[in-house]
Amino acid sequence: MRLSLLVLACVLGSAAACVDGGATEGEGRPDDASVETTTVDDAAIDSSDQPGTDSDVPETVAIDAPSDAGACKGLGLYCGSRLGLDPTKLYTCNDSKIVGVARTCSGKCIEVADSDEDLCPCPNGDGRYCGARVGGDPAYLYDCKAGKITQATHCGGKCNAGTTATSDTCASCPSGNGDYCGTTFGADPNKLYTCTSGVLTVKADCGAKCVVKPPGTPDVCPACPSGDGKYCGGSVGLDPNSLYDCKGGVFTVAQKCGATCYVAPAGTADYCTSAAPPGGAGLLCSNVQWWNSALTYGPYMSYGWWDTDISASPGTKIQLRHDSKLTKHGIYAWGWMPEFTDQVTGQRFRYLHLKPSAQYTTEISKVYPAGTVVGLSGGDTKDTGLGTYSTGAHLCVQTLVEYRTAFPKGVDACK
Repeated sequence: MRLSLLVLACVLGSAAACVDGGATEGEGRPDDASVETTTVDDAAIDSSDQPGTDSDVPETVAIDAPSDAGACKGLGLYCGSRLGLDPTKLYTCNDSKIVGVARTCSGKCIEVADSDEDLCPCPNGDGRYCGARVGGDPAYLYDCKAGKITQATHCGGKCNAGTTATSDTCASCPSGNGDYCGTTFGADPNKLYTCTSGVLTVKADCGAKCVVKPPGTPDVCPACPSGDGKYCGGSVGLDPNSLYDCKGGVFTVAQKCGATCYVAPAGTADYCTSAAPPGGAGLLCSNVQWWNSALTYGPYMSYGWWDTDISASPGTKIQLRHDSKLTKHGIYAWGWMPEFTDQVTGQRFRYLHLKPSAQYTTEISKVYPAGTVVGLSGGDTKDTGLGTYSTGAHLCVQTLVEYRTAFPKGVDACK
């Protein structure tokens, strides 16, 4: 995908312009890929480093628009009918320039008034369709209404496309109705699903990878690690702030821990503690608790990540709120981007626009304690995105769950 297409991350993340209290991020939201500690210039960025490469959004194909094509209205997806082009196609616009075809519709594109995101019509009118027919995940059925789609059903096998608005259906279960591991359908391998007439529902969270049995025999969760009993979620790949009962390999929540779940020695039941959350005492009062700072953009969903900009002056020391494990990092055209997994909440998050010259946490898989200064905020210089990806200093934080779920407000203990 070409560099100019980075704008899609902002466009699909919000119908509004990406305003950041003087800092605008209209052209470039990173995807889940990482370039390990190597700087790249704008011309060198390939599609593996661009937003949306893990999504179902079709890659835009560059075109040469005719000289009499209508001007774009700004960043967004526009029907060809607005631009003097094919009315059955959606086009990507970058300010006044037509970048390319984003999607070919089944009929005339729907112009949405006062919006920067026009829609393709439902193939045969309002109804339920396989994802492949409406630009969604092919493993799901979607409800389509006036061009807008919402995920309805997870299919256990492939989705069978029909010829009407109500004839698309999930294929039958691979070996008939019954229990299947998520791996059978490309779903969560640590979950056991019940498949009924092709429709999947979660039956149980397994503490480890689900065990696939021979065809005709129901799949099962593996045995509990140390026999039936209580386990902290963090020790079995589940919510680290919850205590679970494990019976026959099936985990159910026994208690939400108000502070910390303590992992006891093997053979002894785990338990919740009343101590202060780990990491709180390591925060430095001299460094800003950025999770309480004003938001200047978002949060908006952009290619699987909640995108949030936070007011931060140039060179602000960015500290970890909780003990966090570094999972990847890299230098991009929008600055240094480290990604962590919070060891208290279990949530993944990443920082954007940090200064490449101040990489203080670079050891992959290391758990850095709360209060550790990750790096320095940027956004105000070319090496942190100024000019193409930002118009001013700020901190960008992206999360897989809504920002305030991952980082609720609150003044934490510090020293």
